[in-house]
Amino acid sequence: MTSFNVNQNELKTRVLVVEDSRPLNFFYNAVVKGLNTEVRSAYTGREAIELLDTFAPDIVLLDLNLPDIPGMEILSMLGQQYHQVITIVITADERANLPAEAMRLGAYDFLVKPVDSNRLRTTINNTIEKLELDAKVNGEPDSSIHLGNFIGASKVMRDIYDKLCRIRNSKASVFITGESGTGKEVTANTLHELNTERKGKFMAINCAAIPKEIMESTIFGHVKGAFTGAVADRTGAVAEADGGTLFLDEICEMDLELQSKLLRFLQSSKYRMVGSQKTLSVDVRVICATNRDPFNEVKLGNFREDLFYRLFVIPIHLPPLREREHDVLHIAMHFLKKYAELEHKDFLYISHEASEIMLKYPWPGNVRELQNVIHSTVVLFEGPVITGEMLPANILKAVEDIEKNPEHYQKYVGRNSRFLIDGSDAVMPPALGAPSVTAPQPVPAENMVPGSRAPEENRAEKSEPAGSAVAEASADADDSSSPGLTVSPAGMINLPVKEDEIQTLEDVKRIYTVAAINACNGSVALASKLLGINVTTLYRQMEKWKEDGFIEKCSVFMKPAKRGRRPSKQS
Repeated sequence: MTSFNVNQNELKTRVLVVEDSRPLNFFYNAVVKGLNTEVRSAYTGREAIELLDTFAPDIVLLDLNLPDIPGMEILSMLGQQYHQVITIVITADERANLPAEAMRLGAYDFLVKPVDSNRLRTTINNTIEKLELDAKVNGEPDSSIHLGNFIGASKVMRDIYDKLCRIRNSKASVFITGESGTGKEVTANTLHELNTERKGKFMAINCAAIPKEIMESTIFGHVKGAFTGAVADRTGAVAEADGGTLFLDEICEMDLELQSKLLRFLQSSKYRMVGSQKTLSVDVRVICATNRDPFNEVKLGNFREDLFYRLFVIPIHLPPLREREHDVLHIAMHFLKKYAELEHKDFLYISHEASEIMLKYPWPGNVRELQNVIHSTVVLFEGPVITGEMLPANILKAVEDIEKNPEHYQKYVGRNSRFLIDGSDAVMPPALGAPSVTAPQPVPAENMVPGSRAPEENRAEKSEPAGSAVAEASADADDSSSPGLTVSPAGMINLPVKEDEIQTLEDVKRIYTVAAINACNGSVALASKLLGINVTTLYRQMEKWKEDGFIEKCSVFMKPAKRGRRPSKQS
């Protein structure tokens, strides 16, 4: 990983000058070099885009009138995809609204030509001071957006990077959950590559792709004559992965009988090849993954509870792409460069319009869908820019519908959500940390929120289907729980009628927020939008509540912590 390039000790601030006029480019270079900086020049938009990755500048001096690519497009790309870069716009265009538009797209400062050396020198010095101050305040944050084959700089991904680095040399089993296309095998492979102690192979098995009749042989191997067609001894995946990592993808698809054999292997690190009586032992780290809800699979009897606890030592939940903020643009640019080179096309960047569409679309197929969209666009169109009209019609229609009807957002998330895989909104069983929902009680008319209707009126209009999250949670509710905040099916909060039912506003805020996330099928991004708060703010609030022990996190569904513990008055 590379560090933030600030002017400290031997490090120099890197400045990229983007100006098509050679005399002016030379002039800017001369002024900036006198400030103990490292400077590179670009005379076209294409050269500038290439140097953004190879030179990794801290500051960009950007002329808006370039011969090949509009400077405002480059400014937009910098603002959306290179957050750590500070951009100073220099232009001869004196339109009154241009500075405001440039600032909106991410410009730090705006200079109108002609610019004298003193003005430019002062601007650069002020910008360098800002970089140094930011580095001191933030502890010189890592600006890299890569870890292994991962790409992304969102907070939720940085948290995952940090977790992977902390557990890289552990021998504990890792259980990865996430929707299809979120990168579960990439996570397992990255964890294997980060391990500095294990030098063995990385062996991946997709439990859903191999017939159950040969799955045991695939994992443990077989000897000659073990079954019809076994004409020779065959080494299994556990032996191949000795000293390395065994990755079992879609673990919930494994046959129950084989699950018991896998459990014995995990307990003892010993196994027998099919058809053999000889016991062998290996040293293997096991990582498994599923796009289902493992808690619900245990509840349904599809996954052994004892095996679940054996594997669920270090859980890692991969967020869907729609919850990773601007990561979609970083990943899209990565695939754009890859497929432009592969298909011998002249694509360089993604337009501001197309970027906005990508940020609004929920990507039900996650990274895999984004990869396919970029690949098909590169094949079907000519560069140098991906525009909004080049994107698939289904994406354009979905975004248009979402803009007109924000409440339709969830339907475009699709059935890929790991909590909706089987077409049901099943919740986790209480024994495994399921949300404990207080059964709704009748609300006296005098205690109802003004302007609301009685629960019965709303139940008549909208009843919950059998098997839904609300129906199951209500059925599993603990009637002996302490009185507190409850939510009726109509969505109304039952107000307290006794002193011992009064909760702190912080309690109410926490419980209501968690309920909102659950109502959005675990989508923090959608919940934050409906609650009217920034998604980053919501993530931070959730982390604080989790650290304080007020909520427990079970995959993406969350529940209020057990009653009886409240923040102290001093906190």
